[in-house]
Amino acid sequence: MKKILLFTLLLTSLMPINATKAEWALKGVPTTKVFCEGSTTGGFHDGIAVVQDVESKEWKVPYGAINTMGQLVIPYKYKDLSDFYKGTAYAQNMDGKYGIINTSDVVLLPFEFKEITRVDNHPDLYMAEKSEGKFFFYEGRLLNTTAASYTSTDDFPFIRIDDYHLNIYTGQIIKSAYKVYGYYSGNNEYYQSDGTPIDAEKGKISSKGISWFKDETSKLFGLKNEATGAIVFPAKFKYIKTMVWTHNVLVASSCKNEDKDCIINTDGTIVEMPGNVLYLTDYGIVFLIEDKYGLCDYNGKIILPLENSFITPKPIFGEAVFIGCKDGQQYLFNAKTNKRIEGFFDETKINEGIGISWKDGNSYYVDLATFDVIAGPYKYAYKFSEGLAKVDDNKFINRKGKVVADFSQFDSSSIGNFFSEGVIPVEYRDENYNKINGFIYNPLGNSKYVYNQKGATKSVINSWAVEADALLKDKKYGKAKDVYYRVMVADPQNINAVINYGYCLDRLGFQEEALEAFSIALDIDPNNELAKKNYAVVKQYLEQNRQNQVSAERNNGGFWNSLMNFTNVLTQTLGGQGSNTIGGYGDSYGSYDSYDSGSSNTSGASEATLRSIYQKWEARAKDAYDSLTLMGTKVTSKKGDKSGSGGGFWKGSNYVGLKQNLRDAQRQMRHIRSEASSKGFNIPQSKWETATVSY
Repeated sequence: MKKILLFTLLLTSLMPINATKAEWALKGVPTTKVFCEGSTTGGFHDGIAVVQDVESKEWKVPYGAINTMGQLVIPYKYKDLSDFYKGTAYAQNMDGKYGIINTSDVVLLPFEFKEITRVDNHPDLYMAEKSEGKFFFYEGRLLNTTAASYTSTDDFPFIRIDDYHLNIYTGQIIKSAYKVYGYYSGNNEYYQSDGTPIDAEKGKISSKGISWFKDETSKLFGLKNEATGAIVFPAKFKYIKTMVWTHNVLVASSCKNEDKDCIINTDGTIVEMPGNVLYLTDYGIVFLIEDKYGLCDYNGKIILPLENSFITPKPIFGEAVFIGCKDGQQYLFNAKTNKRIEGFFDETKINEGIGISWKDGNSYYVDLATFDVIAGPYKYAYKFSEGLAKVDDNKFINRKGKVVADFSQFDSSSIGNFFSEGVIPVEYRDENYNKINGFIYNPLGNSKYVYNQKGATKSVINSWAVEADALLKDKKYGKAKDVYYRVMVADPQNINAVINYGYCLDRLGFQEEALEAFSIALDIDPNNELAKKNYAVVKQYLEQNRQNQVSAERNNGGFWNSLMNFTNVLTQTLGGQGSNTIGGYGDSYGSYDSYDSGSSNTSGASEATLRSIYQKWEARAKDAYDSLTLMGTKVTSKKGDKSGSGGGFWKGSNYVGLKQNLRDAQRQMRHIRSEASSKGFNIPQSKWETATVSY
């Protein structure tokens, strides 16, 4: 059956303000923090972006925050507001006091501190200061440091503070603590590097039953069999330096040369080291003689000679990576691949397995798994985020070093430095030199959120409509659909956008969804001839298609049975059980438990409950989508009509039911987000709320 649908285009003289490749997620929103203070942040985090009220008459322009719809969800009331991370941010009120809030603007730490900062490389760890001293705030707990400042967080969760360590996980202070080959000790207490306590008595016994002992007469140490008491090695060691087994060895002072150490294996065998042991790692031992450093294996074989001013294990660069310095030149060394690369590497710019090396005044991108230089030299280079990195002239490269996006139409200071949650902030001026702020999509499409702007100005909505019309005329139905949807959200009575949205859905093969769109258009204007015609055409097509599908099912029964048998064999091979269903769905649809039947009764639900219910429906929508699309099989009849399953063995009626499950879950998700919005907090829209299946 051939069907002909009609669409309408907006006739306007208004041309798109920005006729470039940039695809807008939000446009005409408040000024983001990245353009207020030159911050490298200011993007979306946890579905929230920090913005500033540039129209304010306050001497210090206040900050607030918008959600993924461009709506102000945290009012302009803060003198300073950081980006959110894991649902929290520090803020400064207009009286100059600092506190910590969550994405619903609920105060987690009272506004009574004179300063709060985030700790380097640990954005969920805060240091807060007031007259009584300095404190750490971590996962809802306030810990007193009793110190002026912290020295280092390199060994997180242990934080070096003056002459002791603080265990952030437990709050325990370990006085006179020091790092011992991957463990911490203080007052004869030992901890794994992740903060887990070690039983000192059990820790002194190796996996083969060997333990150390101290001869009280000579005050020297030896080795014995813990079970029998038999002496394995006489008391000749001046020191046992580790006291507990780590990396399956003990470290002791050498019996032959007091200026060197030795390691003791679990069976009691002893290996002399070329110097004093400083670090034990899975990939080698860092040793020291006077002020020179080297690296050797557990047999004492030299890997890096004793000619470095320092060598330090740096797992942030990779599990087998060490950073060293020889003759004033820093380098990275991978003990697993035996590769080495020179240059200064900034730890704050490591992301997605790619680091930035600075050498001879230029920056280079390095794949930390292979140590291959993938791109460079650049004058400006920012860390990778969501598959892209910003380099010179507002160009963005992918992981292969290829330029995949060119936003040079924006000034260098008018675009953010990295993508976050699928978008990046931009700022430009229109033909009337009015400043416009917004967010553009990552061209790779790496977004877990959907950005549907509400409250946009009429001119912005018109510019979207023009953009969508241009995409429609170019037959780019997928992109046009998304932009029309944005227009519909911002202007629900825009019947032309709804009709064109339905037209795009039909062109993409989403006939049932298209029918629903034309039904919405008729709700807006029951007399709209275009909507009535399109509705009738699609409805007739679907009815005819269902009749053909029933016929195809009868004719292809053997095919479906064969496919079912094949997947049962495949499932059993993978360790599962054969089944007539996939994704937890059988022939019954709609048998939901609490909050699953009909429209969820959420009127009295708390924020936490609504988020939990939303996640539940999100999982249901994802399951339905996966069941419809994974291992998909399409069947084409002689007439060219398509039907099929996307990974299940259901009949046509079951397939329609499963698709209905997807729509029901998505409807519930929209309802819950609307309920949350009415209560004053934001639940970011999941991509599963708008996912569609094409057959």
